[in-house]
Amino acid sequence: MPVSIRTAAVVAALLLAATAFADKAQDAALLNAAANGQLTQVKSLLGQGAKASSSDANGWTPLMRAAGSGHTDVARTLLDNGAKVNARQKQGWTPLLLACRENHGDVVKMLLGEKANIERKHRGRTAFHLSAESGCADCLSALIIRKKDWLNEKDNEGQTPLLLAAREGYADAVKVLLTNKAKVNQRSKDNWTALLAAAQGGHKECVRALLASGANPKAKRKGVSVLRMAEIEGDPEVVQMLRASGAKN
Repeated sequence: MPVSIRTAAVVAALLLAATAFADKAQDAALLNAAANGQLTQVKSLLGQGAKASSSDANGWTPLMRAAGSGHTDVARTLLDNGAKVNARQKQGWTPLLLACRENHGDVVKMLLGEKANIERKHRGRTAFHLSAESGCADCLSALIIRKKDWLNEKDNEGQTPLLLAAREGYADAVKVLLTNKAKVNQRSKDNWTALLAAAQGGHKECVRALLASGANPKAKRKGVSVLRMAEIEGDPEVVQMLRASGAKN
């Protein structure tokens, strides 16, 4: 190969490598800006050619970072510029699952409006489970509109969204689930019910709502009654409610 041709080939290869490096740096900057809610920077980077659908080595996208951090305006901008609403990173997280986990109801509603796949799971947990565990009543309400028949879905441990919300003491989430006919007496693999979990945690508003919806006040786990769990927790109001509902040791 003549020297001039060889030199031209080397120069072309160097230019391609430099361009690829610049693109990666730009995409990394977009990922960081999205995570930090820097809308002006996000718009600038997109205008310079950064790709809204880009991802890092682990599959994290700018939209995932924005959704998980609750940056609604950044998420909207990314979606308008071609971000993939159903992208998944290596561990199975999607923008919707991240927004549900972090209690960002506005982002969840936006993603659902963009046809986010509600059937995706992370380690056996649905968007319902993650919303319930984070106490996001708005998330649950939006999800129920789309897929109410998943209200009683169990995770890998047999836990329903209602059980998770009751265990954490999120009364508003518990009430949304109960209003939409969540099964109140379902048990997990290790034999918890929502009422047992709420009583053990001393979550009186959850206990009140569960009893009003037909939770069994005589339920036991490993021989320990709901009433005894409440007595150990030491909240007299919870104990009184249970006794008034017919709970016994």
